[in-house]
Formats: sequence, C-alpha cells, structure tokens
Amino acid sequence: MQAIELSAHISPDHELRITLPADTATGSARVIVLFESAEGARTGGNLDNFLDRLPINTAGGISHAQAVERVATERATWGDE
Repeated sequence: MQAIELSAHISPDHELRITLPADTATGSARVIVLFESAEGARTGGNLDNFLDRLPINTAGGISHAQAVERVATERATWGDE
C-alpha cells in the first residue's frame, strides 16, 4: 500500500477532481478526504462525548477505590509466574 498526499479544492457542487502522478499504479484505490471542519476545533474527542452521554449509575455498584482494591486482591492470588 502506498499513500500520496495532494492538495485539492472541493467545488461548491461538492465535487473533487485530482490528477495523480504518471507513475501511479492503475486499478482499485481507496480515497480518504480530510478537510477542515466548519465547526472549529473541538475540545473533547469522541470518547469524551460518549462518556458525557452515559447515564449516571443510580443502581449502586462499587466505588473506584473498591474496584481498585478488588483488582489488587485478585492479582495478589496470581503469584509470581
């Protein structure tokens, strides 16, 4: 697989035309278009957005400290293999 980076212009009718170098292999290719978002830079990534949308657990459960303690206890039983 080989990548070629070219600059291009997206027209008002949302078309893109590119001319590849003469030594480019013919056949199937994958095309990825990267463009600046009109929304501007985001402060959080997709994972941050996903975590913000998760419901708060009102059913109880264990705290972070309890989870860490349980993992440490489990690891202690593994021994030094």
